[in-house]
Amino acid sequence: MWLALSAWLLASPASAAPRIASLDWTLAETLIALDAPPVALAQVDDYESWVGLEAPPGATDIGLRTQPNLELLSELDPDAIVISPMFANLAPRLSSIAEVKQLAMYSGEGTFWSQSLALTRQLGELVDRENAAEALIEETEAYIA
Repeated sequence: MWLALSAWLLASPASAAPRIASLDWTLAETLIALDAPPVALAQVDDYESWVGLEAPPGATDIGLRTQPNLELLSELDPDAIVISPMFANLAPRLSSIAEVKQLAMYSGEGTFWSQSLALTRQLGELVDRENAAEALIEETEAYIA
């Protein structure tokens, strides 16, 4: 969703962001839009088919979203792993590899838009891209208007 609106963010060089692994494609798309693409992504072929775009260069396919390759993920040594509530049952195993951040797009609290804004800001904070998160929000609001 954010990819088409963030081309200008990707054009500028960025400082090194934390190394994030993502089992969730919505979280991965937002990280890409913040110019902090995940170093590891689950089910890359399915991601590309579903999203309609290539996975970020250098993102390692860590296998199934429901059964990621824990050994490979450990070798990649991410700073954090982001998951949605759908994959919460994996948190105990994943937490032995890196800090696990469970972030929800659809929590049922507030409007979809307010949840989208909160998620974008949470990810921006996680990857030290708070300004990019605010810029993405402003660009998206301008596009919608």
